[in-house]
Amino acid sequence: MPAASQSQRERATFTVGISAALLPRWLHRHWAADEAKKRAYIERYIPQLAIGLEEILGLSERQTHEVTKKLEGVLERSRKL
Repeated sequence: MPAASQSQRERATFTVGISAALLPRWLHRHWAADEAKKRAYIERYIPQLAIGLEEILGLSERQTHEVTKKLEGVLERSRKL
């Protein structure tokens, strides 16, 4: 097999450099999209969770509303960590 020419080596080095520069950006977008999916899933079920707690613990509607707000706050704080 013939040895790689100088231009082929330069092109390969350039390609690896570009890939290394773009990888963090791609990973960030991927992780952000994954987090958004998980967050939407959790947000969807917070009200149902509060209703379940209301039924089990006999909470008033006001207390149920407070539980919902607290759960949303916990979700927001955990996102910032």
